[in-house]
Amino acid sequence: IGLLEDGVRREARVAIARASDLARGGAPKWRVIIEPADAITDFAYARGTLYAATHKNAPRFAYLAAPIERFSAASARTVVPASERVLGAMAAARDALYFEAREGNAKQLWKLPYSPHARAAPVPLPLQGSFALRRGGGVSAAQPRLDGVVISLESQTRAAQLYTVDAKGA
Repeated sequence: IGLLEDGVRREARVAIARASDLARGGAPKWRVIIEPADAITDFAYARGTLYAATHKNAPRFAYLAAPIERFSAASARTVVPASERVLGAMAAARDALYFEAREGNAKQLWKLPYSPHARAAPVPLPLQGSFALRRGGGVSAAQPRLDGVVISLESQTRAAQLYTVDAKGA
């Protein structure tokens, strides 16, 4: 997966190539699957599926999903629809897609299992506060070979502490 950024624009271009082309030492055949006009600002990959955050017709964002080999923002299914929540960063773990959402001032952690008809559900946190699923330099709260996430959670009255969220959402 190749991410092509263009200055300060949040919408990126994403291209894919077969890993086998790279392994053989040949020149990979890159194919662009996301253009800036798709209004996609974030994506995650898991189990052959590309998940993408778009603000096209969704000012607070919606999440799309489709098999990476034939991903198209125009035909991808909506897995988290636009709502009053403002959707934030996403991270792909082995068990589910985790994402940030805000309702008003409160930040929430949500989990979307990978099963085809799964619905996103909030993950109860021990306190209301702030956390980030991704930090600069590509540091992510999730690891695709492990279940759950690890977050640094803090509030106005509590210093940052590390919490793990397991596959059961505990």
